[in-house]
Amino acid sequence: MVLLVIIAPFVAKLIKFLYHLCAALVTSNHSLIESSANGILYPFESESRNIRSLDGIWNFRLAAENESNNGSTGKWYEQELQKTGPTIPMPVPASYNDITEEKSIRDHVGTVRYDRDFFIPKCWSSKDTKVWIRFGGVHYEAIVYINGKLVVHQEGGHIPFQAEVTSVLKFGEKNLISVAVNNTLTDITVPQGEVTSLQTDNGSIKIQKYTFDFFNYAGIHRPVLLYTTPTTYIDDIYVQTDIHEDNGIIKYSITIGNNNENSSNVLVSVLDRDGNYIIRDVNATEGELVIPQAKLWWPYLMDPEPAYLYSLQCDCKYDSIYTQESAELLGSRLKIGIRKLEWTNDTFTINGKPIYMRGLEDMKILISVEKDMISH
Repeated sequence: MVLLVIIAPFVAKLIKFLYHLCAALVTSNHSLIESSANGILYPFESESRNIRSLDGIWNFRLAAENESNNGSTGKWYEQELQKTGPTIPMPVPASYNDITEEKSIRDHVGTVRYDRDFFIPKCWSSKDTKVWIRFGGVHYEAIVYINGKLVVHQEGGHIPFQAEVTSVLKFGEKNLISVAVNNTLTDITVPQGEVTSLQTDNGSIKIQKYTFDFFNYAGIHRPVLLYTTPTTYIDDIYVQTDIHEDNGIIKYSITIGNNNENSSNVLVSVLDRDGNYIIRDVNATEGELVIPQAKLWWPYLMDPEPAYLYSLQCDCKYDSIYTQESAELLGSRLKIGIRKLEWTNDTFTINGKPIYMRGLEDMKILISVEKDMISH
């Protein structure tokens, strides 16, 4: 009974943490308009996709101490930051903590504000075109407004997110994008933290405490892009490769975004490094392609031709049947390497050969660095 009383608070906190973690994984994007649940298929320019970067110098300001954490206080996002107070230039992408020499910025706990203006060409206003905003990563919580309208709300600092923003844009005119970023970590965030108060000669200040072994850098960490897709478009591509004797095997699954009730037809092609077509699969959103005498992907020094990449070309249209002569291709291209990874308790192999690996742990992998070093 005594043991139960002791561990009960910890069990309750664990259950609360797991609940919020699952909720974040299931609904990591919250938007008033259409948003992608994936945000993983990186946008590359093609015949049907245009891209514009919003990287560069943005306006920046710390939010007031008493502002709510959701960044909506005073509807500040309805006008430019420079019209409501002093700002400083802030590069994007970057962590704002070490850009200046101001301790108040480096150690800030709570909300900060970004904004900048941008233009959208009139040619993007076609009724057959969607425009998307994509953030590669914002730590920790981000609320994004365009022209005073909420477009997406994201929690989680190291994963991409995006939203379709066509309806809130002004084509051929100046647009305003505003972002509230909150770096506060709690017992239900990933990673976890705790906010305490410290009394100083100038009053009470917030202190962020945490147990992980890196500084809690915050801000718009990764690139910001605007890009277009057709109304029928490829939303995501999943690829898994394998090898069998001399054959390379490519298993694929394609997710189609489509406002039209008609089914979308897909042409999947594999091209070699020189752009020659190797194989094609018609009218299939998922399948398996076999490449005879495939060139495998090898790390440097393990093969005379290391890091060989094929191109997976996926084109879709909504019509009854896909034909070579039918209309324009609305597609995506993805570089892929054919390889097979296997491991046991003491060996890691690539394409059947053991490999000794050295490197750094990714921040998205929540494993103890110290334990990894000791066990290896």
